[in-house]
Amino acid sequence: MKHLLALCVILAFLLSGCGEEKKEQVSAPKGPDPVKQTPSVSVESQLEGNLQTASYGGVKLTIKPENPVAADCLEASVKGLSDTTFVWEVNGINVQQDKNNRYCLEGSGRDDVVTVRVGDTARGATASVTVGNSLPRVLDTTLEFVADGGAYVIEITPQTEDADADYVALSYQWLINGQVNEEYTENRLPSNAYQAGDNIQVKVTPEDGYGKGRTYQTRSLEMLSAAPVITSQPPKSFEAMEYTYQVEATDVDSSELTFTLEDAPDGMTIDAATGMITWPLAEVSAGEYQIKIIVTDPEGSTGGQKYTLNLEKRRVVTQE
Repeated sequence: MKHLLALCVILAFLLSGCGEEKKEQVSAPKGPDPVKQTPSVSVESQLEGNLQTASYGGVKLTIKPENPVAADCLEASVKGLSDTTFVWEVNGINVQQDKNNRYCLEGSGRDDVVTVRVGDTARGATASVTVGNSLPRVLDTTLEFVADGGAYVIEITPQTEDADADYVALSYQWLINGQVNEEYTENRLPSNAYQAGDNIQVKVTPEDGYGKGRTYQTRSLEMLSAAPVITSQPPKSFEAMEYTYQVEATDVDSSELTFTLEDAPDGMTIDAATGMITWPLAEVSAGEYQIKIIVTDPEGSTGGQKYTLNLEKRRVVTQE
């Protein structure tokens, strides 16, 4: 009986142990000690047209003008930083470093990149612009009469400038009494394109291959009656017993010219219509003779030619 009671007590104890699960507490693995971090710097980059900027720590920097050309002066404006030094660079090369916020593009040209820096990468900013094309300009012009194949034409000679040293091509428009003459697009206007009393102007447009500059327009030029001009030269020497010289002249207003001899030796004549001079020499003594020819147009304007003829040497010795 005692043995049976002891067995029951042991069995009850074992049953109570099986019904309760033993719980174990497992601590989480210990991680690394936290690292002390410094605050990050805010960097803002912007690209507005030709202006590219980068800002560090809230500093703002801009350049004016944003689209510079050669010979412009740039001006930097900074916010968020006082009493700073401006570092100017052209294509990465330091060209100026001081308190001056202005830099002039002397020697810089198209496609050069200009950068200005202030502060540092913790608190500062940069700004960059690219130099654009400088359009050519017509500074001035001259108009004059020039001989061209026995006739006189009006020729315009422009004076141009291009800061980038580009080749400058020019286009022309001739205006006669305010109306564009589409036939003539070169720098010369022939005499048959106008008449006395007309007002002449020229429009000149320069171009450098990258763009056209501003059109230059000359002041109005009134074409007065122009004096005729003798274009031929007397023979330098001669051998025949009769001296001949075909005088030739041009007049921008008229082809009806009259030739006369104002000063000539006896026996010398000139055809008033053709300008042919003849002088029989059979009875003429050796020596020097003064000759002056006058050509007159229908308006009464005159031109002349004067020279000295030496019969002993049979040549012209002086000419005016």
